[in-house]
Amino acid sequence: MTDWFWKNLNRAVGWGSLLLFSALVIFLANVEIKDLDIWLHLAVGKFILKNLQIPFQDFLSCTVAGTQWVNHEWLFQVIVYSFYTLAGTGGLITLQVLVVGFTFFHLIILGFNRDKLFIPVSLLFLVLLVYKLRLTLRPDMFSLLFFILFIYTLANQLKTKQSIFMLFILQVLWTNIHGFYIFGPCLIAIFILAEWGKRRLPLPFQWKEISGLDDQSYKNLKSIFIGTILACFLNPNFIDGVWYPLKVLVSLGGDHRIFFKYITELQNPISFQTIFSLQNYPIYKLLIVLSGMSFLYNFRRIELGSLFLWIIFLVFSLNALRNIVFFAVIAYLTILINFEKILSAKQESTKRQSQLFIIAHAIIILILFSYFNKIVFNGYYDFETMTRKSEYGGISLRNYPTKAVKFLQENKVAGNFYNDFNSGAYLLGQVFPSIKVFIDGRTEVYGAEFFTEYKRILDGNYQLFQKAADKYQLTGVFLNLMLNDPPGRLIQSLSQDPQWHLVYFDYDAVIFLKDVEWNYALIKEKEIDLSRWQTKEMDIVQIETRPIVPFPYAHRAQILFELNLLDQAQAEIDQALTLMPHYAEGNKLLGKIMLKRMKYKEAFWNFRKAKIINPSDLETQYYLAKTLNDLGRIELAKKRVIRMLQQNPDNSKLLFLLSLIYVKQKQFEKALVVMRKGRVDVPGADEDLIAIGDTLVEDKEYERAKEVYTFALETGYQENVLFDRILKLEKIKGQ
Repeated sequence: MTDWFWKNLNRAVGWGSLLLFSALVIFLANVEIKDLDIWLHLAVGKFILKNLQIPFQDFLSCTVAGTQWVNHEWLFQVIVYSFYTLAGTGGLITLQVLVVGFTFFHLIILGFNRDKLFIPVSLLFLVLLVYKLRLTLRPDMFSLLFFILFIYTLANQLKTKQSIFMLFILQVLWTNIHGFYIFGPCLIAIFILAEWGKRRLPLPFQWKEISGLDDQSYKNLKSIFIGTILACFLNPNFIDGVWYPLKVLVSLGGDHRIFFKYITELQNPISFQTIFSLQNYPIYKLLIVLSGMSFLYNFRRIELGSLFLWIIFLVFSLNALRNIVFFAVIAYLTILINFEKILSAKQESTKRQSQLFIIAHAIIILILFSYFNKIVFNGYYDFETMTRKSEYGGISLRNYPTKAVKFLQENKVAGNFYNDFNSGAYLLGQVFPSIKVFIDGRTEVYGAEFFTEYKRILDGNYQLFQKAADKYQLTGVFLNLMLNDPPGRLIQSLSQDPQWHLVYFDYDAVIFLKDVEWNYALIKEKEIDLSRWQTKEMDIVQIETRPIVPFPYAHRAQILFELNLLDQAQAEIDQALTLMPHYAEGNKLLGKIMLKRMKYKEAFWNFRKAKIINPSDLETQYYLAKTLNDLGRIELAKKRVIRMLQQNPDNSKLLFLLSLIYVKQKQFEKALVVMRKGRVDVPGADEDLIAIGDTLVEDKEYERAKEVYTFALETGYQENVLFDRILKLEKIKGQ
């Protein structure tokens, strides 16, 4: 067969891989609505369109109402509410598909090579896998699109005057959609700096010669920079709107570090402990390696702008999980730039080359088909309708406390509510203005000090809750169980307080109402006594052999366990394990129940099962070591804890357990050294420290015990218990 045949066959197979990849992008973009903040955006979008004004102060909460709010996402809120009004959930998913499709369309154009499509398609597949981690309808989805449109325009239309106007318009839109709009001027500043360096600095090798701009393009670039800076001021908040992203950057340290500690998207994707782990963002790490190696391969002909972008966005991505998709795009582009000489080779492909390219394209097609087959039937069991729900289309049933909010709506509950952070936006989207929230996802409005207060309440500081209840006139408490571990101490305290009454309890949330006048009737009708709780058995015949994760039983069992209702908790877990015997969470929780019953051998066997099913779960490993310690197998427990601390050196629960083990081994000073490394703000720290102190008292190490109890006072919990123990030690010392 002729060279012409093989060349055209290669192109046909290449187009096939590209079309299949495009279909995969569109399919994944149809993922269900699951972002937590989308409901906040819908609520505000509704307010803006209804009142034809943009809010400049908070009006959504019962805690910071009237506080200045620089709503830099108002245009996104208007857009999503408009699509939602026109077509409901389908409208939101359509918008999602349009933005994702348009994003990858421009990435494909930037890397298009009709003979070697396997290179951009394979790289874009990696980018898609990273993007999938953040593929939810949110403002930064638009930011990524604008980011790529800026790069596309600068790469292809810089010589034209239209580019100045186009980027000005894009910048105005970006400024009113998301706080990452600062990337626009920053991108241009990087390109200006790179061009200045090529013209003025003594660069090595052939760096000066690569992709230099002509004078007209350089002039246009400077004009675009000025234009985009001016465009940033075209927002309702004027100077405050421009200052917002800079203010966020300035406030990243100090007290504001608390947001990075507790909010997942703000946490580091890589730590020293996970840098070589294949379980933590392996595709992101692969793109770092591939793009870094591309610079080594092309070290004589490095394009200065791409090097600057790569370094800046690598650092940017390492600082927060939500930023990794921006680096993935830069990695894709830098690899293409560094291999440009190969990709843009002008000579005709030989028969042998075409055959190799066909094989490469075929491999990519097989990989894409395999991945498609893996995800196409992704879904989960809906315990309300007893049917399977696809992950694609509709609204997620796993991320939102849907049943609990429906309870609020049906019973027309109103008032000021204390709620967990993840519930705030959903409550605003569903029951505002009847209910005003304590907190939602707008961290910049609430601030670090308020968030710290919220977190201390959630962790069980009931005195602080009572003060907040009086200050903000709270009449309800809503605690989401879908994405959070239950705040056991807070629920215990509320259950014991005669002013608060449990009116809703299920797998998605618990709701307490205060005995104020407008709640009396509902409390009388709906109050729940969990000591009489009866587990509802599921019709296992109806489920047949379908694999399901019985999380509703586990969620209810966790609450019952925290309330020390062990029989009721065990009944829920027994039902869960009937439905799914190899359920790691179920076996772990059953182990905790046995541990509380002081049945250490049974606890060990259940933790062992959970560890076999889910070897990477740190909490299970911790309880396994704790149970070994309780069984008297102290040396085995110590080895396990030390091994875990090698991977998690800052884990306070492990440090306190190791300290207790050292006390039992009479290594008292070593125990105190290890104990001091732990943090007192972790849940349960007071109980762990009291256990260490009590063991020291048994060994008549009174001074050391006093030091431990004093350290435990810093937790802010069980102060009366701790002062009582310290007083007893003082009496012993006096005698």
